[in-house]
Order: sequence, then structure tokens, then C-alpha cells
Amino acid sequence: MSSGILELGRRMLYEPSSIALFGEIDPLSIEGDFRRFDSKLHLFAATFPSWIYSLFFRRELEARTRLNDSWLNKRHPTHESDFIRDRASFFFDHPEWFSKKEFGGYQTAIFWGSLGNSIPAVFWCLYYILQDVKAVEAIQQEIDIYLPAFSLEDDASDLLVEDWTLDQLASCIYLDSAVNEILRLVGTPMVMRKCSRETQIGLQDGRTLNLKPNEDVSLFPAVAQLDADIFPEPTKFVFDQFAQKC
Repeated sequence: MSSGILELGRRMLYEPSSIALFGEIDPLSIEGDFRRFDSKLHLFAATFPSWIYSLFFRRELEARTRLNDSWLNKRHPTHESDFIRDRASFFFDHPEWFSKKEFGGYQTAIFWGSLGNSIPAVFWCLYYILQDVKAVEAIQQEIDIYLPAFSLEDDASDLLVEDWTLDQLASCIYLDSAVNEILRLVGTPMVMRKCSRETQIGLQDGRTLNLKPNEDVSLFPAVAQLDADIFPEPTKFVFDQFAQKC
């Protein structure tokens, strides 16, 4: 059986990530609905009139509804993360603020947020790293040194993985640098806010940006990420770019 890199990344991440965050929820039973919802998420964000969705995206609406409803089957799945447990408890402790329908929608949003960005990130990491022989060699060497090897077929493998620590992961500086470099190349997040009061922001070149109440502010880091004055070859993958600056 073979697959593309994107599907490989999905298989690597979808089930273990979902279980680690939400607990024992049987993520495979909702994978089909997640894929359909994910494929049309940009259309949901477009806020078309409701009749447009009912007429042209009925199956996507039904998939979203099933996802939302799936979170109501069990309030606190076994082994759910502290983040999800505390968040769910807050919703259920305040029924005057949040309905069950709203809770389901918010859970779906977190579910998508944990995967909709991470799966493409895994794809891009594999895409760039596997094409760079030096990157593969450097990253493999530090993984062999700092992270215990294990086999997925070994019953004791879970114990070995539990021995991995943040300090050991932090020691893999080339891996960390490569991931940051890839996010620099492909990551284009944009944060939009509305100014609540008159504000002055000092810029690096000495200018002052004066913002008035109710003005919209957009932060787009990609402008700096691809700035040739900061990164001499802004479109080239340099796996040790950030290791050199440590």
C-alpha cells in the first residue's frame, strides 16, 4: 500500500493527535465527516446566505452537524487532556451562557484547529526535509543521540516514548531549526484586531505608527519572513537557518 506525503502525514497525525487531546473518542468513526467538513471550510468562512449552503453544500452541513453532535455522546472521555476537560467543564457549568449545540460547535472548532493546520505542516516538513540530504543526515544524527529508538511493533515501545523529555527534544536543534525554517517559508498567518483606544507603536526604523480607536489592524508576519534584508535568500530552504542564530 502506498500513499502521497499529505496522506502519510494525515495518517501519522489524525488518530494519535485526536486521542491525545480529546481522550478515548474513536476518531476514526468521525474521520469521513472531518474530511468533508475540512475540504469546504473556506466556504463556511465566506458567510454566504443560508440558502446557498442548504442548496449547494447540504452534505457538508450534515457532516458538520454530525461532528457537532458527536461531542455530546460523552461529556468527559477517558484520558482527555487537561485543556479539553477544563474547557468542557466551563461550558457545562454555565448552561445559562452556552447551549449544548454551541458546545458541540466549539468542540468541532478546536478539533479542526488541532488538525487543519498541523496536518499540512507535517506535509511541508516532510516535503522540504526529505529533499535535503544534509538536513536528513543532521536531523537523523541528533535523533539517534538524544531520542531512544523504538519499534511500533514492540510492546515496550510506549515506555521508551514516555522517556522522551522536553530537554531531549530541545537538544535536537537542527530538527527545531528545520521546522521553524519551513514555517517561515510556508506559514502565512494573519492576525486582525480592532484598536480600542488611541495607540502609538514605535517601528524599528524610528517611525511612529499612530492608531485611532476603531481602526482595523492587520499583522502579517510573512512580510518579514520573506524579507531579503532579513533572510538573504528568502525563498530557499536553509535547514540550519535558526540553529546558526542560537
